[in-house]
Amino acid sequence: MSNKMSGSTGRYWVRKGLLLCLSGIVVFTVVVGIYAIHLRNSAQTLITSAKRIRSAADADVQIAMWRRNISGQYSEYTEGNRGHVYQVQLDNRLLYWLHIVPRTVLFVSIGMQETSFDVVVMMGTEANGQRSAWVHEGFVDKTLSGSSRHNARAPSSSSSNCNSSHQWPASP
Repeated sequence: MSNKMSGSTGRYWVRKGLLLCLSGIVVFTVVVGIYAIHLRNSAQTLITSAKRIRSAADADVQIAMWRRNISGQYSEYTEGNRGHVYQVQLDNRLLYWLHIVPRTVLFVSIGMQETSFDVVVMMGTEANGQRSAWVHEGFVDKTLSGSSRHNARAPSSSSSNCNSSHQWPASP
């Protein structure tokens, strides 16, 4: 009688253990999926905010938004030829560490000089060697030196080893 009872008890614990492992895998998959969706939405929001910058006032609005919403990856510093630099960097470090996707970094930077500013958006990935795409827009904004006239140069774009041919729309 004890053999029969210990056999059913053993199967009970094996089933419980398998159910617990399966539950853990499902919870892990859901959490990683939510993180990936959050990361994608953050990257899209960051790129959209960079696209909206057409004047120094636009840049100030976006920088204020970055300070509020992207605290961990936001930084600012002074650099010689670029003046004061504001930048945000997003990466998929956790997904890369779990070997789910190749390491990818999205970097957005605004450099403010005395009478001009520039916006740089760069995305790089380590899939099949180094691949990156970047967009650089430079603006001359007379409002930065006190005049109310705005004169923006047409954006210049460049991509390197990139399958995408994404071009930003010209300045209005």
